[in-house]
Amino acid sequence: MQNDLQAFNVRLPSELHAEIKRIAEVEKRSMNCEIIARLEQYSEGNQACVAYTKLNRLLFDRIVFLEHQIELMQAELKTYK
Repeated sequence: MQNDLQAFNVRLPSELHAEIKRIAEVEKRSMNCEIIARLEQYSEGNQACVAYTKLNRLLFDRIVFLEHQIELMQAELKTYK
């Protein structure tokens, strides 16, 4: 896995650096590991949000379709009366 790692420098505001350092110490890991863990959490959360949005769209489309079907059935019933 070490070969998969890409190094880059990041400039952080002092307050953010101190906060990441504090959290990393509490979690007993390096700042690097803490940043990676947070980025992975964000990515997973973002993927869940995308999936949730897609599901909502599918459900909305299905509701619109079913409402249209109901309207057609109601119109057809009126022709029998």
